[in-house]
Amino acid sequence: MELTVVSVDSDGEPSDFESLGRVAERLARGTVTGLYAEDALTSAADHLGRAFGTAPVVSGRIDLDRVVEGHPGGSVVVVCVPSTTRDFVAGIVEVSSDRVPLPESASVTRVRASRSGIRTVVCVNDTLHLLPIDSDGPMRKDVELT
Repeated sequence: MELTVVSVDSDGEPSDFESLGRVAERLARGTVTGLYAEDALTSAADHLGRAFGTAPVVSGRIDLDRVVEGHPGGSVVVVCVPSTTRDFVAGIVEVSSDRVPLPESASVTRVRASRSGIRTVVCVNDTLHLLPIDSDGPMRKDVELT
């Protein structure tokens, strides 16, 4: 299954919902079979849920391993705080959490996972969808495409 983790700051909203809209556009290319969110992020999850046509399952802290087990062959989106994303990735690559960068708000982290326990981190803290599309938009100074 493909697990897409969308990191959102703990205040429940990225700087604006335009960023989440870009996440939704990027993920809309495929079918989302499940949407989960930490309870502090209900507003952000509802925003994505409207784009995917599904209501989020909201709980205290998301057990990402349990989500994987419940959606074999599916494509699931999880909305959580950056520290949850970092802890999940650190567990997969078997390093301490402080060795994994804390994802930015509205970033995407992708993991391929199987119920047998095999996990592959595809990307961490992907923010390419946040770059301006037109040449008149402000360019991010911390990103360089080569």
